[in-house]
Amino acid sequence: MLGSFSVDSRKDIMFNNSMMPKLCSNYIPDGTGSLEMEPPLDLKSGWDRINGFTATTADTFNHFLQWIIKNQNQLKAKNSSDKLRVDILCTRGTLKSVMLAPCTRNQNCEMIILAQSFKGSIYMTYKYDDHEGEKKDNSACFENYGHKFQQYMTGGNPDDVLECDCQFRCVLNLHLNELSLLYPIAIHGVDESLLQGNLTDTSAFVSIKETREKVNSFKQDCYERYTLNKWWIENQLAGIPRLLMGTRNEQAEVQTVQIMHTDAMPSMAKGKWKPSVCINFLERFLSFVMEKVTSEPNQVHRFDRSASDSDYITHFHDTSVTDILPMWYKKRLFTSEEDSV
Repeated sequence: MLGSFSVDSRKDIMFNNSMMPKLCSNYIPDGTGSLEMEPPLDLKSGWDRINGFTATTADTFNHFLQWIIKNQNQLKAKNSSDKLRVDILCTRGTLKSVMLAPCTRNQNCEMIILAQSFKGSIYMTYKYDDHEGEKKDNSACFENYGHKFQQYMTGGNPDDVLECDCQFRCVLNLHLNELSLLYPIAIHGVDESLLQGNLTDTSAFVSIKETREKVNSFKQDCYERYTLNKWWIENQLAGIPRLLMGTRNEQAEVQTVQIMHTDAMPSMAKGKWKPSVCINFLERFLSFVMEKVTSEPNQVHRFDRSASDSDYITHFHDTSVTDILPMWYKKRLFTSEEDSV
């Protein structure tokens, strides 16, 4: 882990740990056991005081670029003044969508990723639309359940205003075969009993998720086939060893809280997906991206996986996009603060 940053309710970046969420010890079960919540945690409590999540893929990517500019000196390659020491820069969500691809043939399988070379490194991002942050009523409702549950688990008062755009993120450097990746991860909770002095690793981090109780075999199958796969990928990419899961009923009340270990999730899925398939697919995709982008570094490359033809990822040049990097970033990378003013 190379560093961290916070994002406030106005979606402005802060180069500190002020938004770091700390787990409330009352909600941490021993081992892999579960805790019964009595009374249940009402996820609709303070519903009129929730400022919903409006951040987009573009916001996340821009915050990441701002962190890079702030920390560019520590990211420079050895013996080079104008190259980063990483091959690919992106968001965790971009990598997650790739790893999910071989296991989501008929569910949310459409994927559009743009890639571009700049000063020896490749930048990847989703192709997003201008309305990405506008949630439909149902999706916004379920998303707010997750934020409300995180508020409970980190000792927040459910009657307080909940600012869903406030975030704490860390930046990781992952080595996959011969490739070096750099990307930010969102942190839901930190177990202070395991916290190292200056956030040198991710062992103290805990993902916080809520899910509806599995009332039939179809719901259970979807949980094992898709939900566990997504959670495992998110934690695997982040190096997060544990997940705190709350189970809610039809009344949006969490009755049980359980600790799950990331390494145990594949066996919990009962063979409905394999970690090796996800990892191997990511490796092959990134090699494909490297090959195409380095051969034509002055182009914006597009990689598509459509819902109608989910077995293939197609590559072409996206003539509708001339640049995925903002001009302020390209001007300020490898310049001193005085030169960039």
